[in-house]
Amino acid sequence: MRSVDRPGGTRAAGRAAKLAFLWVLWGCTKPHDQPTAEVDVTAAPQTTAAAPATAAPVASASAARVIEDGAPLSPGLVELTGMVRPTKGGFDVRGVTIDHAALTDAVAPQRPAGAGSDWVLGAKLRLTADLVREGSDEPPASGGLAVQSRAGTWFRVRRIDRVEVVAPAVPIEGELARSKGLYAIAGHLVTADDLGWSLASLNGKFEKKRVRLWGQPRTVHCEPNAQCLVEGSLPMFDVGRAEVLP
Repeated sequence: MRSVDRPGGTRAAGRAAKLAFLWVLWGCTKPHDQPTAEVDVTAAPQTTAAAPATAAPVASASAARVIEDGAPLSPGLVELTGMVRPTKGGFDVRGVTIDHAALTDAVAPQRPAGAGSDWVLGAKLRLTADLVREGSDEPPASGGLAVQSRAGTWFRVRRIDRVEVVAPAVPIEGELARSKGLYAIAGHLVTADDLGWSLASLNGKFEKKRVRLWGQPRTVHCEPNAQCLVEGSLPMFDVGRAEVLP
């Protein structure tokens, strides 16, 4: 049986052969000194190579585990918020010990103009850092200086990745007066423990003393049937540093 060619089959094959010949001829005769697509492809990585220098801190911060207020501490890269207090070996932020020089250098760009060297005491910080757990058999110090000493197990900062001053230290001053087992001053209530370590020179004799305190105010909401103010809350003041006034 004789095969029948499709209409235009011979002509199509001829055109294809002609196009192939022209393609080869163009490739052999085109100028080689003109820029090609290869230049753009190799240039793209050079443009993006500098990005890690600025992107690295963002990636580090996003990998940090956020520890909420009241949650237990744990080692590793974490983000936490707390007020700065003095402690043995440097500063204390929410129970975490930070080297004095390390934190001072980290917050230096945020230091207010004209502020003293202890301006960070009483300030509230948001800290992203690598924590490690430490331990000691050192006996606790006497005299209620819980903030000034450490014993047992604690956490310290191995590396600070980022620090932000959330709120500067708030100053209040006035005469101390007893109130429901606490001390009242300038519309706030302060614990005897806070006064004990920050005003150690008074040897526990705080009543009717004029003082200036730096720290952070906070509101404590009382449980039902608990001894509290009429409003159902207590206007507490956490002390970061203090001084006795004349």
